[in-house]
This record gives sequence, structure tokens and C-alpha cells, in this order.
Amino acid sequence: MQNIVVQLTLSGAIPTAVTAETLLDFVPVISTLSGFTAANSFVEDIILLINDEEYLITSTSTSKPDLYFNRILQIPSLETAGEREQMLRSQVPVCLPLLRRTGNELYAAKENVILFSYPLFTDYQKYEGNALFYVRTAAVQNFISDKLQSYHSQIYILDQNGTIIFSDGSNDNMQEIL
Repeated sequence: MQNIVVQLTLSGAIPTAVTAETLLDFVPVISTLSGFTAANSFVEDIILLINDEEYLITSTSTSKPDLYFNRILQIPSLETAGEREQMLRSQVPVCLPLLRRTGNELYAAKENVILFSYPLFTDYQKYEGNALFYVRTAAVQNFISDKLQSYHSQIYILDQNGTIIFSDGSNDNMQEIL
């Protein structure tokens, strides 16, 4: 994901998004994001949040942030403005572990997701916003099980605070130890 952020900057997508004057100016950025999500089955979608921009940009369209996070990608643990702002505007990479996305008219199924937020900087190290990577936990599980299928193992991925980001196993003893 960090490599994608660098490639977005080098490709000109970030400067294009920052200097956009109309929604039509986002079309090349949407195309670039679409290419990255199509080439990387691990990432479900990439969402760009540019500072001082009224709209966010995804790999398929643009949307007002409130509409997107209240109707399209509803995540209950991001309901408070403070938590949302902390996640969305962090100037260091952040991961929200094991969230439960609620169903709505666009996504009927409820599912577990992980959101990764990476800050966007220009080549002059000016903070311009954030790239959110929306990953289904099923994609993480598929990635891990392909690599470790024959080991009969249980996988726990923890963040720097010891919070479980992802677990592939149901051993209650191990969760107590963690």
C-alpha cells in the first residue's frame, strides 16, 4: 500500500487531485485509482481525501465525505467525528483493526473490513491529504492461507499497541494470552 501511495505521487495523480478545479478534473485520478485496484485484488478500493477538497475520490467516482461514510461505507466504529477525523487525517500510517461494515442499499452483506490510512505528501513533503485502503478480511485470510496452508497454524496480526488487526483462528487460549 505504501508503494501505491508513492506511485500515486510519482504518476501525477496527487498533484492533479490537489489542483483540480472541477469534478471533471478528477477523471484521470479516478482512472489511475481504478488501475491500481484492478491490478491488486488485495485492495477492495482506494479512497483519496485531499485537504480542503469538498469531495473524496474513489476508484469509481467522487462523493461528499459525509455521504460516503454515512451511506456507502458505513462503519460503526467511525461514527464519531473525532474518531473519523483522527483516522482520515492522520499524518502517519494508521490501521483500524477488524471493523464490521454494515449493509446498505449498495452493499447488502455485512462483513469484516480493515481500513489503512496513509498520508499523502508532495515531492516537497507538503501534507496534502490521505489515501484510505479498504481491505476485506477475507482477502487477508486468502493471502495468508495461500502462503501457510500446510502449516496448520493460527495467525494473529497485531498493531503496535497489541490490538488484534486480523486473526485467522479461533483458539480462545491464544486470544487470552494476547
